Amino acid sequence: MNPPADTPIDYVVFDLGGVVLQETDALDHLAERIGAPSRTTAAEFRSAYYATRLDYDLHSDSERYWSQVALACGAPEPRAADIADLTTIDNAGWLRVDAVTMELIVALHRAGVALAVLSNAPAALGEMVRRQSWAGMFQHIVISGEIGMVKPDLAIYEALLKALDVPAPAVAFTDDRADNVAGAAAAGIRGIPFTGADALRQNLQNLGVSI
Repeated sequence: MNPPADTPIDYVVFDLGGVVLQETDALDHLAERIGAPSRTTAAEFRSAYYATRLDYDLHSDSERYWSQVALACGAPEPRAADIADLTTIDNAGWLRVDAVTMELIVALHRAGVALAVLSNAPAALGEMVRRQSWAGMFQHIVISGEIGMVKPDLAIYEALLKALDVPAPAVAFTDDRADNVAGAAAAGIRGIPFTGADALRQNLQNLGVSI
């Protein structure tokens, strides 16, 4: 259950994929690079790509992950050079910013609102995110693969609160996945389902965040 609505918000925390960043546009390129059979449909490769993604987000083991994807889609076992290429292509595919959400982030930053990221992502993607020009607007960027915890497990929200050094009720967190929002709420954080930047802006204003 979320805390009382009159609790002041000290931090607004964003998920990355599906919120700050658009979903990857690299699946076709990845299917080609990994050597998926020509009969493999886009839906089949997408299923292979996401089947063990949470484990990848937790352990950041690119060799194991791409081997699992290859096996699932009927591609050859990837070699070291293949894995390096696939990881680079994959990371780049996730770096397309959602322009409308970024406008809201900029507005919050300019208003002096403290911002953070909490994302399920492998460590290599976290490294690339930190190098983006917009990353400097976030005081903290917490990446699952860097700390060995994933949403929606309680431990990752506790790690977030430790990093922010504020009480749970003072944190608003938005994510496009209902289970991750529920996990945040279970930790005492104010969870906001992400359905678009305009709705998020209104929800934050309703919580007393000045934008």
